[in-house]
Amino acid sequence: MHFILFLLLLFALIYGPSLWVQRVMAKHNFERRDFPGTAGELLSHLIETFKANGLRVETDEKSNHYDPRDRTIRLTQELMNAKSLTAIVAAAHEFGHAMQHAENHSLFILRNKMAYIIPVLQKVGSFVIFAAPIMGILTKAPHLMALQIVGGICILGSAVIFHLVTLPVEWDASFQKAMPLLVNGGYISLADEPAARQLLTAAALTYVAGSLSSLLNLFVWLRMLR
Repeated sequence: MHFILFLLLLFALIYGPSLWVQRVMAKHNFERRDFPGTAGELLSHLIETFKANGLRVETDEKSNHYDPRDRTIRLTQELMNAKSLTAIVAAAHEFGHAMQHAENHSLFILRNKMAYIIPVLQKVGSFVIFAAPIMGILTKAPHLMALQIVGGICILGSAVIFHLVTLPVEWDASFQKAMPLLVNGGYISLADEPAARQLLTAAALTYVAGSLSSLLNLFVWLRMLR
């Protein structure tokens, strides 16, 4: 019974923030006639203002993100052409990542390096743990099997570290880059600031959910190996 309650609480912690993020974004995703331009037009203006030569803007079918490999900010078609607070804040947040890249922000650089190897490490870690009992039977060495399992768990734990590094990067892009940019540049009014902060907080919470999801994956493996 306690185990079931624990799982329910864990699932609520993982999926609760994601549901809240979707609710917050939908709440502020309506046309604002007082905004002078769309999110895409804001990005073009910011690129010109900050002289961010080489920075590109494209639409993406799935998500909003900044790709440091080709210095491209991508927004969904819906947000790119929208004059909503959600769209404007999302654009500013992604431009914040481009600013981090230009500044060689240490955690941003580390996070991007980790992003390429974490998916591979997750597959390797799962394979190492899965193969451990087989290796134990073949080698008849329980201590080697235990060592292999520990090694696999440590490899899987790299995803938790990745999300812990990602969270401050996202927080910096939101509140040290995007929020001052929006306020000081006069892109949003004083009345819009609380909603903008809520949207930027919601964006960061998605990575809290990612961290908890990685912990759940570790917990499942540990439970299976008991």
